[in-house]
Amino acid sequence: MEGADGTSVLKVRVTAPPEKGRANEALIDLLASEWGIAKTQIRILAGTRNRNKIVLITGDTEALLAQLSGKRWMNEHGAHH
Repeated sequence: MEGADGTSVLKVRVTAPPEKGRANEALIDLLASEWGIAKTQIRILAGTRNRNKIVLITGDTEALLAQLSGKRWMNEHGAHH
């Protein structure tokens, strides 16, 4: 999915309430589980109190990009290049 400025964005919805960081924790848990990486590899850089967030993912860039750009994951989750 593309943002208004043409950047790539991922639309994610969690059910945890936005209280005491629970929604942010739920987002990190979801991404880590879905992508098979440690929660410690994911950090919210901006937007902790906002719906729109900038997330930093650390680790093996090539391996993560290969996994995310793989047709299987994209097709299963309705994402597009």
